[in-house]
Amino acid sequence: MISTSQDEIRRIFDDQSVFLKERRAASVEFRKQALIALRNSIEANRQDIRDALREDLGKPEAITDAMEISPVLEEIDHYLENIEEWSKPQIVPNFPSPLDYQGKPPVQSSIEREPFGMVYIIGPFNYPLNLVLSPLAGALGAGKTAIIKAAGRGPKTPAVIGKNIREGFEGWDSRTS
Repeated sequence: MISTSQDEIRRIFDDQSVFLKERRAASVEFRKQALIALRNSIEANRQDIRDALREDLGKPEAITDAMEISPVLEEIDHYLENIEEWSKPQIVPNFPSPLDYQGKPPVQSSIEREPFGMVYIIGPFNYPLNLVLSPLAGALGAGKTAIIKAAGRGPKTPAVIGKNIREGFEGWDSRTS
């Protein structure tokens, strides 16, 4: 089991807070790059994922592919296909007011979705890859930062999740332990 000290947890939290305040993850292009990096890492480590889940949980490769890997990849693809549309400002109707000029509102109102906050993902033992990387994909797609506590019944699955994050985001401002 991987253990992380309180000082290390605090450091990771502080690093993520600084990154969040810099708002680099807010751009749609950054979000797409992060999702693509996660997808590429999962694809590159597919056999390692299968091996880890077989050793830790006794899951056959077909079940791992169908229940752990494929749903995450499909979710990432869904985010990549829709993120542009979801990120556009949503125009909302204005109600008539005495300030209207010839029946036209003086301003146009819109809702702009902006990311804020950090996501803490605690992995379960039964679907340890899907139920960690799927929320991570959602967090990345929303422009949030994430701290992950991977869990599992054995040591291999949390290690392969950490490997996916380290390799997928090598050179990024990411910390794993």
